Amino acid sequence: MPSTRRAGGPGRLLVHPDRQVERVPRLIPGAQAEIISRTGHGPQIDHAELTNRKMLDFMNATDLGLPTSR
Repeated sequence: MPSTRRAGGPGRLLVHPDRQVERVPRLIPGAQAEIISRTGHGPQIDHAELTNRKMLDFMNATDLGLPTSR
């Protein structure tokens, strides 16, 4: 199942975003993960336009059957 994960940058975190970016695609075939810099816990709020564009690109690629990895 295609999946996407967006995460904010490093800070005081229980799970470091760099580890998630590596882990998610390895554990979920077809998944995509990336870090959106200069954001907190809510990249969809802090960087709404960028997050929406990336989500739409991911969904369009999935609909077209294109590879979804970065």
